[in-house]
Amino acid sequence: CGERLRVLAAEVAEHVPPSIASSGPGAACCDGDSLVVRCGEGAVRITKIQAEGKKALETSCFLCGHAVPESFDCPPS
Repeated sequence: CGERLRVLAAEVAEHVPPSIASSGPGAACCDGDSLVVRCGEGAVRITKIQAEGKKALETSCFLCGHAVPESFDCPPS
């Protein structure tokens, strides 16, 4: 169980980075100064994120002080 993160803003990624192209949904990688997460079809680029108990940050700032998560698991709603 890793650090709990809240995705506050995201957009459809223009392309799926090769490092996660053959991975299943939830796989994540750093693509430049952004974080890309694989979906069922394509991927999303996370633009704003918040670590539990911390302030919300633009993803580029978040990545300066945090490791890139290997994957994202979505809890059942």
